[in-house]
Amino acid sequence: MTIDEFDPSEKDWEEAIAESDLRKVFDLAALKFRKGQAEHGAYRPESETRNCIEEMRKELLDAIVYLAMGYMKLEARLERIERFERRDGEE
Repeated sequence: MTIDEFDPSEKDWEEAIAESDLRKVFDLAALKFRKGQAEHGAYRPESETRNCIEEMRKELLDAIVYLAMGYMKLEARLERIERFERRDGEE
């Protein structure tokens, strides 16, 4: 398999995170960067035509939204668990 054929799946990312394997997370990110280079050519900051600042801003805003949503989902799950545990303790 060549680098341009490699496309980390959601499962690859989930496994790396579930295993708390920070090196694997960074390896996957590096492979994603190299795949981008294969598609768009080597990254040359002085001649880059993409608006990296604008792309970064959009991605950061998306990350903030998803972090907040994930946090709210986690809080809701924890609240359900706490209610269940309180109910079981009353019986």
